[in-house]
Formats: sequence, structure tokens, C-alpha cells
Amino acid sequence: MLYGSPYKTGTSPNAVAIDPLDNFVYLANERSNNLSAYALGTNGTLIVVAGSPFAAGDEPSAVTVDPTGSFLYVANAGSGNVSLFAIDATTGALSAVSGSPYTAGTLPSALAISD
Repeated sequence: MLYGSPYKTGTSPNAVAIDPLDNFVYLANERSNNLSAYALGTNGTLIVVAGSPFAAGDEPSAVTVDPTGSFLYVANAGSGNVSLFAIDATTGALSAVSGSPYTAGTLPSALAISD
């Protein structure tokens, strides 16, 4: 077992995304309507990112990171939208992108990004 494991999350964690450089891990917590963010240690440990958990939409159901590791997308099933966050490359902290969230229709539950 890794030091600190099991790691504290929000309520009903249901989706996870790792940035393409394997620096950060993001977890959608469906019932607490937020995102847990962790720095990924070289030995596999998770270190809570300052400011985590970050507010998400209602019932976040899916998360994904774009191929550059610059943005995190979150499908919010309960609010029928997609939130977009900029990822701080140094700390992993999230900040909402202007104009976010974007209307997505009823119960969005999956995300995909194409290069």
C-alpha cells in the first residue's frame, strides 16, 4: 500500500483523468459536485493540489484532459452542460475558462477529444 492510501475524495467519485505528461490526476465527485485534483508523485503517491476540490457543475459524470495537458473538460449530467477549466502547468490548479459552462443537452455522460 502506498503512503497515504486510500486518498480522500469527494462524495461518489465516478470518473478520473490523468494529464498526458502524467503530472496530475483529476477525479469527478458526482454527489459533491466538485473535482478532486492531485499531483502524481514519482512513486505513485497522490498529493492534493492547492485549492482542491474545485467546484464543478451539477453531478459531474465524466472528465478528460486535452492532448496538450492545458485544459480539463467536465460533463455535468445534472446541469446538462460541459465545464472547461484551464490547468496550471506548474501546480495543476484549475481555473474556469470564460464562457464556461457550455450547454450540452440532457444528461451528458461521456467526453472524447480528437487531435
